[in-house]
Amino acid sequence: MLTPSPSLTAALKLWAKMTLENENLQGDGCRLLKDLLAIHAPHVDLSDLLEKVKPVAMRDLIQAVSCYEDRFFIAMNAFAAAVLTGEPATQHFGALVDAFALREDDVVLLKNTVENRPNAVLEPRVESLYAGSSFYLAA
Repeated sequence: MLTPSPSLTAALKLWAKMTLENENLQGDGCRLLKDLLAIHAPHVDLSDLLEKVKPVAMRDLIQAVSCYEDRFFIAMNAFAAAVLTGEPATQHFGALVDAFALREDDVVLLKNTVENRPNAVLEPRVESLYAGSSFYLAA
């Protein structure tokens, strides 16, 4: 059984914490987390993961994600979740962009990608970021 990389583990923990803080245990955020676990960490129990991240500060989880490409996709998923739920880009998204030090052109790119789905053709930059991410490497 393969163990997820430290960056992927950090990304999954951060997504779990955002799901908890959004109280989105029945919605799209939890569904995405379940899908990510099924693909990248099938041995990880969702309930155990949620319990483990409850006492951990969001800033500590954000700092643990060191891979820029992972940071990009976490922020993109946070923005997508905000769009899907009809909420404006939440404080999580803004906090992630700031904490992750995402390039301004990448923030525009991720917003355009989400807002134009499912008709969007992925930009080469998005494909390049995905190829460098832990999500790709673990798939």
